[in-house]
Amino acid sequence: MNARVLSASVSDRPGRVFHKAMLATLLASLLCPSGAKAQGAKGKKGSDSEKVAGTVTEVEKKGKAVTLSIDKEEGGKLDVLITPRLKLVVTGKGDVSLIQPKAVLSSEKIVKSNNEYFGHEFTLHHGAAPPSSVRRDPGGGDWYHVCGHVVAISDKSVTLNFGAAGGTQKLAFEDGAELEVTVSSSDPDLVVEGSKVELEGTTRGTKFIPSKVT
Repeated sequence: MNARVLSASVSDRPGRVFHKAMLATLLASLLCPSGAKAQGAKGKKGSDSEKVAGTVTEVEKKGKAVTLSIDKEEGGKLDVLITPRLKLVVTGKGDVSLIQPKAVLSSEKIVKSNNEYFGHEFTLHHGAAPPSSVRRDPGGGDWYHVCGHVVAISDKSVTLNFGAAGGTQKLAFEDGAELEVTVSSSDPDLVVEGSKVELEGTTRGTKFIPSKVT
């Protein structure tokens, strides 16, 4: 496989390239909002949901346990133990060479014209992935959100299997547009020092309890 670059960080970090065995697994098989300060949002059960942005200053690994030391943007430090209950999303830039049969591919920007689907921005999922789907953008128009398993790929299109959600469909690559591939993973081994990070969670007493790390 002749992969170009896959950044091994929560967000792009120049000079760090990922060349691990995870690529082979990836071929076989959320979300980076910018927030300068913590902000509250009402949760479904009436509790306050907070967002905290920061930078990973240390990644400590003991056996299978991974702890992230984080400098918060608004000041202060935070240690986060990565557990199976904590949702982790690690993203980085990839390229079209990573899109292979059986991989899970999604896109939020697919346009339908003359009964054909077109797009150039895709996300390749490793580990946890959204369910297969083909749905029209709730805002109307000809935009679609899709997710499915790769059946075949060529230099002009990719064919996805959406299962019961929509069968098999071919998505043509937009003429003249550069393909953009983002890799999304739940592997904590891809988090490195210097990664930008956003936490979602709640404060209980004086302790912040994260539920999601991006």
